[in-house]
Amino acid sequence: MPGQTYYDILELSPEAPQHEVHQAYLRAKETYNPDSPALYSMFTKEEAYELLKLVEEAFSVLGDINRRAQYDQSLLPKANGGADQGSAASPGFSEGQRETPDMLRQFIPKAKSAKNEPLPEGHARTKVSTYKVNDTFEKQIKEHEAFTGEFIKSIREYKNIEIQQVCDEIRISKTYLNAIESDDYGKLPAPVFVRGFIVQLGKLYGVDGDQMAKSFMSQMKQG
Repeated sequence: MPGQTYYDILELSPEAPQHEVHQAYLRAKETYNPDSPALYSMFTKEEAYELLKLVEEAFSVLGDINRRAQYDQSLLPKANGGADQGSAASPGFSEGQRETPDMLRQFIPKAKSAKNEPLPEGHARTKVSTYKVNDTFEKQIKEHEAFTGEFIKSIREYKNIEIQQVCDEIRISKTYLNAIESDDYGKLPAPVFVRGFIVQLGKLYGVDGDQMAKSFMSQMKQG
């Protein structure tokens, strides 16, 4: 399966008329402005600029009618059944790592209504679950420094959060979540997106997302 396309980056249909390309480009620039408060807790300014770089590159191709035609041709299956991976994929994404068209929007969490039901004694609540508190494990989480995928998975299971709940809440695919929890770095997208996923996982699990992301990304670089 080809890498994420420029159409995916701009959240645009391949059949969209040319004037919609510019509109999609302006929306993407506004959404991923490095000074946007919505991105502040998830990305550094350098990472936000990297996102914008992808947006600019996508527009440089799709915004030019001739380059777009050539690019569209490169997306078509070849006679031997393969695709031109080099020109179809965007930077930072390898073969087999295509996500849904709203790939970039996964970092903006969906709003949830507050739950006011009384908690059973000795239990606590996350945004999507109720779980029995284990003081020993809570202390371990607070003192933990190496947030491996395996440990992140153990936090999710302890908090009684199902995989599908995570996917629905932070808009991550099961493929990427499983890759994170198994430390399968080769199946993950560009680092800037991985960091965004980890920060959002931390928020959902009630853990310091920045610390968790810093630890995981450090191990990812070494791996």
